[in-house]
Amino acid sequence: MVKNQQRTDGLPTIAATPPDIPFKLMIEALPAIVCFIDKEEMIRYANPYSAELFGYDITGHAVREVIGVETYDREHQERVESTLAGQRLTFEIGLTVSEDRHVYLAVQHIPNVQPDGSVNGYLAHAVDISDSRRAAAELSESRQKFEDFASTSSDWFWEADKDRHLTVFSNSGERRDDLTGRAVMEEMLTLLKSRKQLGNEKYSNYFRDLVNRRPLHDIRILRGQYRNKIHKLNDRDFSVSGKPFFDANGNYGGYRGTATDITKQMDAERTMREALEKAEQATIAKSRFLAAASHDLRQPLQAIRLLNAALYEYLLGDDIAINILRDSERTVAVMDNLLSSLLDLSRLESGAVVPELQNFYIADLLNRLRTEFGRSVARKNLTLKFIDNRQVVLSDPMMLESILRNLLTNALRYTESGKILVGCRRRGAFLRISVWDTGIGIPAAQQQQIFDPFFQIGNPDRDTRQGLGLGLSIVAGMARLLDCPIELHSTPGKGSVFSFNVPLGDPLLASSSSQDLQSSHVSWNLTGTRALLIEDDQSALNALEQLLGMWKMELLSSTSGADAEQKLRARQFKPDLIITDYRLEGGETGIDALQRIKALIDDVPVIFMTGDDFTQVQNALGSRYPHLLHKPVAPAKLRALIRNLMRKHINQSTAS
Repeated sequence: MVKNQQRTDGLPTIAATPPDIPFKLMIEALPAIVCFIDKEEMIRYANPYSAELFGYDITGHAVREVIGVETYDREHQERVESTLAGQRLTFEIGLTVSEDRHVYLAVQHIPNVQPDGSVNGYLAHAVDISDSRRAAAELSESRQKFEDFASTSSDWFWEADKDRHLTVFSNSGERRDDLTGRAVMEEMLTLLKSRKQLGNEKYSNYFRDLVNRRPLHDIRILRGQYRNKIHKLNDRDFSVSGKPFFDANGNYGGYRGTATDITKQMDAERTMREALEKAEQATIAKSRFLAAASHDLRQPLQAIRLLNAALYEYLLGDDIAINILRDSERTVAVMDNLLSSLLDLSRLESGAVVPELQNFYIADLLNRLRTEFGRSVARKNLTLKFIDNRQVVLSDPMMLESILRNLLTNALRYTESGKILVGCRRRGAFLRISVWDTGIGIPAAQQQQIFDPFFQIGNPDRDTRQGLGLGLSIVAGMARLLDCPIELHSTPGKGSVFSFNVPLGDPLLASSSSQDLQSSHVSWNLTGTRALLIEDDQSALNALEQLLGMWKMELLSSTSGADAEQKLRARQFKPDLIITDYRLEGGETGIDALQRIKALIDDVPVIFMTGDDFTQVQNALGSRYPHLLHKPVAPAKLRALIRNLMRKHINQSTAS
């Protein structure tokens, strides 16, 4: 029997049956608060754990002070009164023990009843239950969240038993009553099996996962595929996911998972896909139209340009007529530029341009541009300077040349005095190429707009003599494909600099072409040179005959491979040179025509002309036929090429 005894230190003692264990030693070892509180609510004793929890020794402090005045007055005072009246209490209380710590305690009040029945205080025993309270709160919150999500989510939560019948279906209106108990999983298995038999690999994998009780992820059940007769499901698309569950003994219990109504998503995807397909078809149609229009429009331009060149020979000395011819030639050049720019932009937009990376010397490209722009710069009394560089770069030479040509054209157009500089500087694994000018400069607000199609600075009336506003748009598109973004720094009134970085190449893989046909001034008399012409457009053929006739060449003209074969046999004509259009009537190409007449001719140089996409034709010709001119052909360029080819051919024949 346990009874209270008076201790010399004023605290109650407990006499226990043997073995006799010191009461104070027991309470000081407990991981809980143990306090003795007198009837004036002063703490007369507190074990060490109390100081550990509160952060200080609470012995000698009032309970009201320790737990806080507000907490004491609100809820604790009544408990104390009940305890001092002899009632034993158990309760929970939340306390803030420091600025950043709040605890929950499970508390017992045990009154210290004297022999005369009076109560002179009580024993307070408290256990920290903060962790369990938090865990319970989190569990309750998690459960509430799940219930909230399940009741409001557009997803359906489901469970199917081992026989694949739905046993649980989250609230989704009338659908729940329609589906619960149905063998929906069995129907889905039948669907997957039928898709498997059709050879659909994705559905075959789904089927195997379901049969082998593996997790399912995003099985798409699209409208019209499900044989379920419930109209609410037949007109919808679903994404089903789930995983098998097992009991404590490892026995298979079925599947649990979610079903998401993806009807709107699939409708949006279908709409987007159809729109993209239409856009792609429209882009392809536009590209085809522009390519066809380019070819058909270049034919009369070719004729005009060649006839102008022929007339020039007759009209030498007639200044008025010569000026008219020059105006005509400028008009042809504007039209040619328009067609080329539109076609380039169309090919970029349609994704038809694919870079073909090569190792080549940048100097070869710069030399061609130096020659090409030399006269134009001189006419404006400007200085054009190229900083020589012998680095090898890895890029698409045609695209890189097009970028620089457009940048130089832009610099020339907007520079009235001063100079234009093309510089190259090595930067690590790259060659930084810059085009500087002392032109009008570009306001900061327009430095992004200038790369938009048809945007021009200072040309509100759309004067085509100032270009079409496509050059920088083409530059930006090609730069993106080559992964060399264009950087622009410009100051209005002082000038601009366009810069980009090109990867350095391998000199061992590079070839150098030192000859530039446009700058060739080889003196070679074309008199008597025999040329076979193959051109299906009669006006272009007549113009070519007029021009070559002015150069005293002997000609055999034809409109197709068959026509050329017939005339070669009839006249026993042995050409020194063949000039042919690439695209002839009836789907025939210049290559087809050459194959037809190869037994009737010697191995002579061939010049191809085309009004089609230059790069595509160049790729079709390959290395076998390297000489390709783009219509409308400049007569000077044609004459230089013929002279150069004849000189080479004669030299090779003599050497052999």
